[in-house]
Amino acid sequence: METASDLKERFNDTVVPDREREKIVNSIMHPCREIITNEMKKDEAFGTLFQEIHFSGSYFDKLAVGNQYDFDLNMIFNVPENAYEIIEVPEAEDVNFLKFKVLENNDPKVKLVMEDGEDHISSVKMREILKTALDRALTRLQNKVTLEGGEKVLVTRTEGLAVTVCLKPVNEGDYSIDLDLVAVLRFPITKLPSTLRQHLSRIQGRLNTSVDECLGVALPLVQEERLEVDFPQVTRDMMSNKPALKMAIRLLKAERNDIGGPFKKVKSFMIKMVALHCVMDKPEPEFWEEKYLVDRYQELRNRLQQSLETDMLTDIFFPSLNIMNRIKVPQVKSDVARYLDKSLGPPTAKQQDPIIQFLSCSPEQVTRCHNIVFRLLHSCTPPRRTMKAGMFLVMFLDKDMDVEDILNMWINVLLNNTRIKNSAIEKSPTSLKFNIDGVPIGLIPIVLFSLVPRKHSFLVSAPHENTNSSPNLEVRKNVTKEQRRVLEATLRLYTGGIERIEAENPGATGTDVKEKFIKVIDEVIENTGSWVSSTEKHEDKDVTLNIPLKGNNSMQTSFDFDIVQYM
Repeated sequence: METASDLKERFNDTVVPDREREKIVNSIMHPCREIITNEMKKDEAFGTLFQEIHFSGSYFDKLAVGNQYDFDLNMIFNVPENAYEIIEVPEAEDVNFLKFKVLENNDPKVKLVMEDGEDHISSVKMREILKTALDRALTRLQNKVTLEGGEKVLVTRTEGLAVTVCLKPVNEGDYSIDLDLVAVLRFPITKLPSTLRQHLSRIQGRLNTSVDECLGVALPLVQEERLEVDFPQVTRDMMSNKPALKMAIRLLKAERNDIGGPFKKVKSFMIKMVALHCVMDKPEPEFWEEKYLVDRYQELRNRLQQSLETDMLTDIFFPSLNIMNRIKVPQVKSDVARYLDKSLGPPTAKQQDPIIQFLSCSPEQVTRCHNIVFRLLHSCTPPRRTMKAGMFLVMFLDKDMDVEDILNMWINVLLNNTRIKNSAIEKSPTSLKFNIDGVPIGLIPIVLFSLVPRKHSFLVSAPHENTNSSPNLEVRKNVTKEQRRVLEATLRLYTGGIERIEAENPGATGTDVKEKFIKVIDEVIENTGSWVSSTEKHEDKDVTLNIPLKGNNSMQTSFDFDIVQYM
């Protein structure tokens, strides 16, 4: 394994750019960018829409490697945010592309980015406006920019996912500068669909970031009718103040460039996504101090190797999206994983942490998830030294799936596809533990939902006689076993509240207990409103909790609830 001094030397030799060349490049790029953009604004449609440039990508995120000068420029179109809503498209494979449905089609700016007869903002129209303005600008400039001092820069255009402007200084040696232009909308995160907004809120809560805007990117070669939702500032903040993280990413990208071959198919955004998963696991800045570079670099390589071997790398913002699907040839993944395995040194102590693999699973995907796991665990390719501490398989389930059913299904798969005996499988109500080829495995199915009581639906009855001495509930709404367990946990919570009230107030009347119990409910559901008398009946509510009191009395509380799916 390379030492800290070895890595630092390699970083300086292969990653750090020529500073003098970089200054020259910026002295050419920025004036050319301004001249070309000002010329583009003379086009009526582009001039009406263009607001400003948002700088993103490897160079501006300080993840660029060596003397490569590619600049990502997001050309922000100023479309009123109240003129559209953002909705998810059911069953779409590219879940990161959302529909921007127009609400106000009389706005002149909205009309520019809509196809006739359609109800949504069109990525085709956005790119067309950008490209047309650029072509007209380059024609007027005669494909040449003259800088202050008389230096001439030749300008050409190519097309790919972005519209690329190529700058070629006439008298500055054999290199070029690429500006990748895409048309984007910038909008508040509050406009996102609720499930995505809540997921993003959990990510920012864990990382202690507070970004309030994101982008909708027009990439018509991928999706003509929808925009890609992107979070460049969130990822930038996630990597902030983590020098070992950025150095490790750049070292791995440089290694990829040097090795070439199949490794070149592992794109930079994949390496970056692996790194973001590492940050989600360990968000503390002190974990990413430069003095830990050796460990962090080794962990990043291990994590990339694992993703290639399992054919699974989820997008942290869209967990059902497997980024490894972008590499179409399986042999590429196995070849690169094999290279990373053979070129690894002895594992460090930090590498003995358990591997955590996340799987997103709908009813139709259960078999596929089994195959993914067995490709990881039951083949000969994974290096066992990286898995000595075991693995946790966290399987996210649809709200209609049942944890017990999934556990039983896995037991059948294990018994039918491995040499594991039933006695060697440890089952609890929420997990499985087993061992394959010396690797301890924990399987944890999780239903990503929240059962949310409606605040103003609660009823609380006065204490009344009841001979049933055990807490119980009556559920009148169709729920899964997992959802019923949440209601049972709610019953235990409120039962504990009643017991505490009675213990702290031994002489309290039934009315006193009721008033104090209402305060417990207010605290749990964060209700600040007042309670009023109601003619509603308990039997009309989604659920009733029956909680015994001392003596032969009991307290009833009933409420309605919603099931919110986080997937």
